[in-house]
Amino acid sequence: MSFVLFILLPCLSLFLIPLLIPTWKWYWISSAIIGLPLIAIWAEYFLLQQSSNGSPGDGLGVALLSFPTIAFFGGMLARFGRWLIELKILEMRSRN
Repeated sequence: MSFVLFILLPCLSLFLIPLLIPTWKWYWISSAIIGLPLIAIWAEYFLLQQSSNGSPGDGLGVALLSFPTIAFFGGMLARFGRWLIELKILEMRSRN
């Protein structure tokens, strides 16, 4: 049970952070603060993977890191989609 909470709570919080951001400025700031370290971790993993043999625990580490990464970028994508829909609605209202 604690393992599930260890994975789900950070993923849920990383999914909700982008959804609660009110402006574009903070959207890009949060993507830089949270997203760039995630990209750096993944880049380091794939660059170092070529030179090492790895161990069975590497697969577990990749799985544990992939859940928060997918959650954060899913939240960013959902927020971006929400803004696009809001812009389209405003555009349709301005025509009337």
